[in-house]
Amino acid sequence: MLILFALPLLFGCAKKDDHVIRLPEPNYKISIKDESFRDYYNLVSLKIPVISSYAGDTDKINEILKDYITNKYYEESLASEFDAYYNYEVTEVKLTLITRDFLSAVVLGHYASSSSSHLDYFSYSVNLLLDSCELYSFHDVVNDLESLKKTFLKGGFSFYYGDVKMIENISKEDMMIMYRDDYRIYPDIFFTEGYVGINVELPYIAGGYAGYVIRIQDLARILRENELTALLFDDVS
Repeated sequence: MLILFALPLLFGCAKKDDHVIRLPEPNYKISIKDESFRDYYNLVSLKIPVISSYAGDTDKINEILKDYITNKYYEESLASEFDAYYNYEVTEVKLTLITRDFLSAVVLGHYASSSSSHLDYFSYSVNLLLDSCELYSFHDVVNDLESLKKTFLKGGFSFYYGDVKMIENISKEDMMIMYRDDYRIYPDIFFTEGYVGINVELPYIAGGYAGYVIRIQDLARILRENELTALLFDDVS
């Protein structure tokens, strides 16, 4: 098990913005635990964040994190067949923002089928308010998908993670085409210090996934007012 002391993380060298609240440093520890199990013929390997030395309900927090990541495997519906089985593996958990009250992470991985010639990739985020044990999704935070897409297409987001060379195989328009309000399909959202990020699912020829970030104040007009945005930003309209 990898043990990490929880410190605020910012991947990149963007200038700090005084408009963003300086969040209190965490007073707990976080580790990444490896777990494996078999689901019929499938081999499943997960990486799960584990909180310790936290003043709140640690058991409930860790149960939520474990259940969330485990259920994401079952949502893939990788039912074993007579002529095929899957190896499903979480390869990395990016802890993008850790504060005293909040945890944001991006989970990356792939699965291989015995009947397929290439890997299929998956990626998603988990955003958890620790005190209330409440999970937040894209729709909980952003109230205007189309405005966000327009900002993305105009170059308002910066690249954060993914395969730079393979991303050249797909246009920004094609990255956004699957996300639609009428189908209730949204990109996953994550946070870094002072930034909002979106996790974009891509075909395997484009690397499977990519992350992009934008300063949180640049999205202020389309953010919902709730406990999370109040924590992260002092002027959400």
